Order: sequence, then C-alpha cells, then structure tokens
Amino acid sequence: MKTPLKAALILALLPMMAGASFAGNGKGNGVGNGGCPPGLAKKNPPCVPPGLAKPKEGDYVHDYDYRPITDYDRYRLDPEYSYYRVGEMIYRADPTTFQILEIIGLMDELLR
Repeated sequence: MKTPLKAALILALLPMMAGASFAGNGKGNGVGNGGCPPGLAKKNPPCVPPGLAKPKEGDYVHDYDYRPITDYDRYRLDPEYSYYRVGEMIYRADPTTFQILEIIGLMDELLR
C-alpha cells in the first residue's frame, strides 16, 4: 500500500476511532445520564450534591435534614402550621403531609 493511501485511510478512520474511545460502558463518564455522576444520580433531588440541595415549594420536609421550630411566639409564627429549619432557611409546611407550602426566609431575618 502506498503511503498517501495509508494516510487517507487513517484520516478516514480517525473519527470512528475517536468516537469509540468515548463510548465506554457508561460508568464514570456521565454520558449515559445527562452528565450526572452515578452516585449523584441516585440522590434526591437527583444530580445535586447533598450540601447544595435546597427545598422548594411542593417538596416534602422529610426528604431533607431539618430541625422543627416549636417556639412560635419568639419568631412571630402562626401556630396553625408547622415550621422547619433546613440550613439557615425557614419553611412553612402542612402539619399532616409535611409538604412545603412557603419559604419564609433566612433565620437571621426572623430574629430581627
């Protein structure tokens, strides 16, 4: 085989070889699940590191690391609802379903 023909053949096969090297088995490269590492794909919420997960309205409090607030008078809160602290944020939740109804705000703001 002549050298220019070999070079042309290699250049023609190069894109296929490059694609094959990225295909892999789907483990560890995040290609098969939208770029999310396998360990984070199993978390709730998916693909968000646990320290960065923040509840939003409609979520359930029991999915997060929370602390209940029971001193309603100190924070001027309505005792009809349940209140929970997740990190520095305060959330109002339904007392029976634990579904988040409202994001109250930062703990510092309640203490003012």
